[in-house]
Amino acid sequence: MRARLPERLRQGVTALRGGRASRRDRAGFTLLELLIVMAILLLLSVVVLPAASTMLMLEQRGAARDVALMYEQLHDEAVLRNKTYRIAYNLDANTYEVEVGDAGATVFADADAARAFEERIKDKLDDADPEERRQLLSQEDFQKLSGHEYAGTFELPQSTAFKSVYTPQYDEPVRSRAADPKGSESDKGHGKDKGKDKGPRIAYSYVFPDGTAEFTLVQIVAADDPEDGYTVSVDPLSGRVQLHTELIDRHDQWTFLPDEGPRLNL
Repeated sequence: MRARLPERLRQGVTALRGGRASRRDRAGFTLLELLIVMAILLLLSVVVLPAASTMLMLEQRGAARDVALMYEQLHDEAVLRNKTYRIAYNLDANTYEVEVGDAGATVFADADAARAFEERIKDKLDDADPEERRQLLSQEDFQKLSGHEYAGTFELPQSTAFKSVYTPQYDEPVRSRAADPKGSESDKGHGKDKGKDKGPRIAYSYVFPDGTAEFTLVQIVAADDPEDGYTVSVDPLSGRVQLHTELIDRHDQWTFLPDEGPRLNL
């Protein structure tokens, strides 16, 4: 028969055991528990991070596809309605708008033609009286669309941005002010704002009523990774639109042309 410990002694032993247990509980995670947590975190990184990256790529592709579909629809409407459409890209706000003008609206073939036109307007402004000057400054060949599928301002997804927009009327691809603070000469306004580089960076692209379009490259990238993305290209002769799964340089679009023409024996 086991002898019973005195009551006061038994209470002391119990308290001692409880103290040891509580100290063990306060010691933190065991090595096994830490290994399990690390394994879970590793598994999440393998599954979640690629999924997030895929979602960003889907947003970029979706934005580029919307731009490509817009060009295709405007190409058909320009022919049917005998109108010229102009897409105005705001590179700083990552937005774009569609405007409409007459078939004979003023469009420049290159940056030199735009500058020559601006010089002619400047000469007219210098010789004009106040009323003629006001009319010249208020002239605008294009108006914003209303009651149309593409009326209003369209914004890229928050994680997506325009890297650049290029057409032959600009010396270099037009980029946002944040990406290119100085900008090229062709970015610095038109008409009365020429050379002042005021306001947001705007690039224009045109679709014509004869079935042609202005050669255009629109690069769309992730906002935090400007070196990878999609390019929408518009062929000038046919108006054909292509969606590329990479960033295309404007010089690469003409690699199919020979360096010189064939020799003719006359």
